[in-house]
Order: sequence, then structure tokens, then C-alpha cells
Amino acid sequence: MYLGVHTASDVVVSALLTLAVVIPANLIYDRVEKGRIADIALACGGLALAAIVLTIATIVVARSPAADAEYALDAFKAAGAMMGFAIGWYAERRWIRFDVSASLPVQVLKTAAGIGVLLAIQTGTKSLLYAALPSAQMADTLRYSLVALWATCGLPASVQMALRMLRRAPRPD
Repeated sequence: MYLGVHTASDVVVSALLTLAVVIPANLIYDRVEKGRIADIALACGGLALAAIVLTIATIVVARSPAADAEYALDAFKAAGAMMGFAIGWYAERRWIRFDVSASLPVQVLKTAAGIGVLLAIQTGTKSLLYAALPSAQMADTLRYSLVALWATCGLPASVQMALRMLRRAPRPD
């Protein structure tokens, strides 16, 4: 609002939309943690939601002028992130089971490595995917899926593997 980019109604609507997503998400997550909803059901629900968003965004792009297509491109990114998150979250819960606790230096290293690789995926794959795939929408969907996969299971698996290797390494006498 200070920069004149958004109005007060933009901020209020965005806050309400955030609450409309966060509150049900927390209720669902609580049920998953208590075993009332199976992990696979939640992952499939996330994939189904992403498929719905992709379908709607594809219709918008096919029927609308360029002005609406920019908003649709954001929807493709969001759907891609949702797909990557659903798959990565399930994989992490099922096979990785990463323990987030660590010393401060390890936390700093995890954060730096995570952000570094995440940015490399997000920016480094853009031109490659734009050249390899037939549309920007497909490229951004895949790119954001990869970003979410890295954040949810790639980094935890990598850190877990690195910590195991460090524990097994012979110590100098």
C-alpha cells in the first residue's frame, strides 16, 4: 500500500483468502497427525486440487486475452508447487522421516544449502525448461514442482544422507 501497488481492499481480501486456506489446512493437518486421515489420502487430495487448478488455468489461457493469461501463469506455478509439495510431503513422511533438530551451525548450513539449491532450481532451470517444453505454463508448472519437491523431501533426504556419512567417516586420531 505504501508503494501504491495494492489497495486496502487488496490487503483485506488477501488476508481473508489466507485465513480461508490456513485454517482448514491446520485442521486437516491435525487430523493427519492424530491418524484420522491417511497420509496417502492427503497427498492425493493435494494432487487433485492441483489438477483442478491446472484445468481452470488452462481454460483461462485458452479463452482469455493476455491480461488474464498472466494471472493464469501464476496459477500454473501454484499448481506445480502444490503437486511437488503433495508428492514430497508424502515421500518425506513415508520414507525419509527427517528429524529437524540440530545444532545451530548445522541449522545454518541446512538453511544455506536449502535456499541455495532452491534458488538454483528456480532460476537455473527456467531457460532450460522454457526451451525444452512447448509452453511457458508447462515449464513453470514443472519448475515449481521441482522447487517444492526439493524443499519437502530433497533437502531433508540430502541432509540426512550427509549426516549419516559424517557419522560413519573415520575420525582422525
